Amino acid sequence: MFEGVIGQELAKGYLARAVTSGRLAHAYLFHGPAGVGKRTLARMFLKAVACVNRMDGACGLCPPCRMFAAGTYPDLCVLSGANRPIGIDQVRQMQRGLRYRPYGTRHLCLIEDAEEMTVEAANTLLKTLEEPEGPALFILTGSRPDRLPPTVVSRCLKIPFRPLTRDEIIAGLENMGFKGDILPVAAALSRGSLGRAAEAAAGREDERRGKAVSLAGALVSGLGTAELCARARELGERTELLALTEWLLLWYRDLLWWRETQNTGLLVYADHLDEVRRQAGRVTTPVLVQAINVIEDVRKKLLANANVRLAAEVLCLRLAELVQGGRA
Repeated sequence: MFEGVIGQELAKGYLARAVTSGRLAHAYLFHGPAGVGKRTLARMFLKAVACVNRMDGACGLCPPCRMFAAGTYPDLCVLSGANRPIGIDQVRQMQRGLRYRPYGTRHLCLIEDAEEMTVEAANTLLKTLEEPEGPALFILTGSRPDRLPPTVVSRCLKIPFRPLTRDEIIAGLENMGFKGDILPVAAALSRGSLGRAAEAAAGREDERRGKAVSLAGALVSGLGTAELCARARELGERTELLALTEWLLLWYRDLLWWRETQNTGLLVYADHLDEVRRQAGRVTTPVLVQAINVIEDVRKKLLANANVRLAAEVLCLRLAELVQGGRA
């Protein structure tokens, strides 16, 4: 249906037309980076489908809209893989609900972080997508559709979301009540995710950001193998290491940007400018490109369930070898 990726406004327009015309697919897959509004738009879409008036989105006044707002709409079933995998029992419970006559025109099934379904749960869902036991609309959301069975993906109308732009991030932060100089900084740190930008604006990423700066300084300082392995053991478990490597990527991206342009306008670590200058002046551009590739390779291995401690040691040892040996 869609070529490439789309923004929220285009998705909203398409889905609004689908609601008003009544030409709804039986299943949708909203996929794209985390924090770009997939869940929010999915719930808005389902609320508009439930709305009695259906003019331009949900009216907010009819009984279904009021029940939706209160979290009591009887036709809505939500499964979430945010904190733990979605199991076969949850999918079967959803299936049982589809046997009953809906309060409105159809059952509304939202499966968030759908890639976190177990194989058994996904196969059970496939049967329901092919032959639902009653009138139903399914929306799956996720950031890793490649982890879903191709048979499930093929049964859905795929709507791909792009990362948010800087202006969209700033507007979203303003709507959330953030103000002042933190807005452009948080937007620069967001990598297209409003959720990440909000965490940065609230100061919740400061510790990880500082830890990345500290690690980068240690790597360039000439530590020995034993000391580097000791630092690697301090980097945390899989989730923490993945978060830290994102900040480390941004650090080496800043070194590369400064080395090539000497422009502070787009630096994520502009508040560490002296250290950025010092480290960028000690290594060559090809070395910085290699360092970025090393971090991305470690991240891929972590996402593929590689051993966390080994990945952390490889990260520290390879980066140290590069930045200590690649003098400018």
